[in-house]
Amino acid sequence: MTCFLGIMIVCIATFIAALPSIILIIAQLYSQLGALQGDPLGVPGYFTPLLFVVFIITFLLILYALSWLGISLAYQYGSYQVIDAERKKQKESEKMGLQQMATAEIEKY
Repeated sequence: MTCFLGIMIVCIATFIAALPSIILIIAQLYSQLGALQGDPLGVPGYFTPLLFVVFIITFLLILYALSWLGISLAYQYGSYQVIDAERKKQKESEKMGLQQMATAEIEKY
């Protein structure tokens, strides 16, 4: 359940982070389609470096969101491992306690 919710949060964050990149890609696409039909390019000269910078920022935001998911799932896994180890330790101590009680009962007779 935690993994599903984490993936949903990451998907929403990724979509929000990628929205500027998607908008710039669509603007570039329509500009190039217009250029194929003979229209002048409607984007400024600094559009390509702007696109590059926005892609880098988007990539870093998506990487951060995925890292958050990975770290939270690793923490959850470690938590489960500790809980399992504690349960095994408790069962062993209960077993030892029962053995000691049985030994004490046998020694009484």
